[in-house]
Amino acid sequence: MELYKATELGAGPCTHCKKCNLKSCVNRNLARPSIKACGINAQKTIENNGYETIGNENGEKIFYCYGLLLVK
Repeated sequence: MELYKATELGAGPCTHCKKCNLKSCVNRNLARPSIKACGINAQKTIENNGYETIGNENGEKIFYCYGLLLVK
């Protein structure tokens, strides 16, 4: 199956460059907008789907990181 209308949104800012050049991105093929930059409330979306952002495994606090894949 080929998906022509698919995109991914990252968790957090793009990290491909040390300093972002918004006028002329040098990594257009790698850069992805963040979930928050697209106006999506990531925290609420995660909670609404039954997931957690902070967990506890073996007495250690862990932080979960999420991305979002949109497919049409």
